[in-house]
Amino acid sequence: MYTPRLSVIIPCYDNGTLLSEMIDCIRRQTYRDWELIVVDDGSRDGTPGVVAAFAAEDDRIRLIRREREPKGATTCRNIGFDHARGEYLIFFDADDLIADTCFERRVAFMDANPDADYASFPAKYFTDSAHLPAITDKGKSWGVGDDSMDALTSLLYGDYLFAVWCNIYRRASLAPFRWDEQIKIYQDLDYLLTGLLSGKLTHRFGYQDRLDYYYRINQSSGTNICASFTKNGKHASTLYLFGKTLDALALREDYPRRREEFFHFIILTFRRYIIEGSGNRQIMKDYLTFCRSRYPEKAGKLRFINNMSIYLPNSWVRQKASALLCTVLFGHR
Repeated sequence: MYTPRLSVIIPCYDNGTLLSEMIDCIRRQTYRDWELIVVDDGSRDGTPGVVAAFAAEDDRIRLIRREREPKGATTCRNIGFDHARGEYLIFFDADDLIADTCFERRVAFMDANPDADYASFPAKYFTDSAHLPAITDKGKSWGVGDDSMDALTSLLYGDYLFAVWCNIYRRASLAPFRWDEQIKIYQDLDYLLTGLLSGKLTHRFGYQDRLDYYYRINQSSGTNICASFTKNGKHASTLYLFGKTLDALALREDYPRRREEFFHFIILTFRRYIIEGSGNRQIMKDYLTFCRSRYPEKAGKLRFINNMSIYLPNSWVRQKASALLCTVLFGHR
């Protein structure tokens, strides 16, 4: 059986139209030695048929259906990893786009840097595929930096230096790592933190002169999978992830500093709950109980901010008031 050098894994659920745009991008790549593994998460629309049509035209494309629980992108990525054959591995999202030279540049960098277990490349968000951004445009960028930067600090603060779709990995280096299938939100964060905290993966920033990935922002929700932070089991998943992260940090000599850094992420999520979850007092009660167990010295101030927000008339006012109070009481912006 032929073994491609690069395996690309895409989980997909009910997103055939946008997935077809991504597959078109992949088929236009200047680098040709790849396989694409699309793992369908039980789509109810025509997504499997879309992939099957591409696969009939190009034998580098494979459709795999998730046939075990739990449902979700993390399970699909693990399934895709188990079927991947390439020396290098990339995880993409179904609704994004890539530059025609994406694969060529990523593989070339890894070939030139055999010490790197994975490398990150520049990405920006877009809302209109007819007007893709340039690296010099204003707006959030991922995968931009130099190897002296502290990626762990960035992730703990909730300011992603890079996301999983920015990266190309050596498949052999990922063998000890699995996507945690219990996690329904912040999946990239957990996977990236697991690699960094293991101390076993060497990261590099790749070529920085142009974009090779375009992250689609849904204009109606302002984001992709994270439009809701409290629905569909995401709240319980968040508490599980945060506890797991703090337990891993507690094993480090620099735990006091890292714990304080991660509190910025705790606050970020707290403010999101203030905006979205204020109508569900049980969710906020659970979150404050978690914070009291992990950050007892800060729990009283969090409770005060929450109690103040209950009486505010709408989400916009709650957003502004909670931001101000978090700045005053914690120095958090």
